[in-house]
Amino acid sequence: MALLWVDGFDYYGNTVLSGVNPNIILDMKYPTRNGTSNMLVQSPRVGGGHSLRNYNNQSWIDPGALTTDRTTILGLAFKISEDASDHYLFGIVDVDNHGTKLHMTPAGEFAVFLNEDVAYTTSGLGLVKNTWYYMELKVYVHSTAGTIELRIDGDTVLTETGVNTKTGSNDYNSEFSLGGHYMYCHADYDDLYFLDGTGSTNNDFLGIVRVVSILPNAAGDSTQFTPSVGDNYSCVNEEVTSGDTYVTSATSGNLDLYNYTDLSGITTGILGIQINTDLGLTDGTPFGLITECKSNGVTSDDSAQTVSGSWYTKKRVMQLNPDGSVAWTPTTINAAQFGIKVG
Repeated sequence: MALLWVDGFDYYGNTVLSGVNPNIILDMKYPTRNGTSNMLVQSPRVGGGHSLRNYNNQSWIDPGALTTDRTTILGLAFKISEDASDHYLFGIVDVDNHGTKLHMTPAGEFAVFLNEDVAYTTSGLGLVKNTWYYMELKVYVHSTAGTIELRIDGDTVLTETGVNTKTGSNDYNSEFSLGGHYMYCHADYDDLYFLDGTGSTNNDFLGIVRVVSILPNAAGDSTQFTPSVGDNYSCVNEEVTSGDTYVTSATSGNLDLYNYTDLSGITTGILGIQINTDLGLTDGTPFGLITECKSNGVTSDDSAQTVSGSWYTKKRVMQLNPDGSVAWTPTTINAAQFGIKVG
C-alpha cells in the first residue's frame, strides 16, 4: 500500500462560510484534532463540492498514525485567506507532532520547520493570498541522510539532502497535520492526498490532483441490511451524515451493495479511490466491518475493521481495480458497486 488517505472536503456541510455541520462529521474522520468548531465550509478550488477553511490559531486536524515507512508525501491545494505575520499551514509529523512543518511568511515564502525550529526558507516564490496553489512535500526521515523536497504547482522550489529529519524518537513520520498548533492559520484546503514510499504504485509525487466525491444512488446486487426507513441506499446517501437514517445488521456475512452516481469532471488518470463509511454501534456488542467492492462480477473484501463505539468513519483505499488489478477508469468506477458486510 502506498496511497494512504485522500480528502476532497466535500461533505462537511452544505453552506459556504458556515461552520462544519454537524460538527461531529469532521471529528468522525480525524481522531486527532482541536478546535474543529473554528473550521468553515468554503467554495472548492475547482468544480463542484467544497473546500475546508481553518480560521483559528489553535485549530488542527490529523488522521492518526497511517504508516511506519521512512518516506511520506503530502499533497494538497491551499489558499491563504488573510494577511498575518506567519501562517502554520500543514506538516508531516509523528504521533507526538514532531516532524517537518511548513509556515508561510508575510513575504509569501515557505519557512520549513524541523520540529519547532526554522531550518530552511524558500526564495522568490512571492505567494499571495486569495490564490490557490498546489503544494507537495516529500520527507525521508533519517538522522544524517534525510531529505526534503517541496513542490509548488508541480515545480520544485526547495531540495535539501543529507540532513537530520529525525525530529522525534521514531525513524519515520506517521501522519499529516493541517492547521495551527498554537500558531496562526487562516487557510483553505482542498484535494488532499497522503502516501508513503512502499509498494510499486503511488509511491512518489502524484502531481496536481483532484479529489471528486460520489454518493450511492441505487441499490446494488445485495440488500441484506435493514433500513431505518425506505430503501437501503437512500438511508446512506446523504451528503452530510445526520444519523437520522441508517442500515443495520447483526448477522455475520450480511451484505449491502450500492450503485453510485457517475463521476463528473474526471476523464482519465485515476490514481485510486477511497471508500468512506460512517458507522457506529446500536448496542454494546463490537463487530467487524468489511468494505466490499464488486467490479465486473469480481468481488474484493478488505480485512474486517473493528467497530466498538459511537459514530465515526472507517475507510478503505483501493489503488487498483480488482478486476484485473489495473488502474481504475471512469467507466469501471461508474459500473462498480461498493458496500458493507458484517465481519
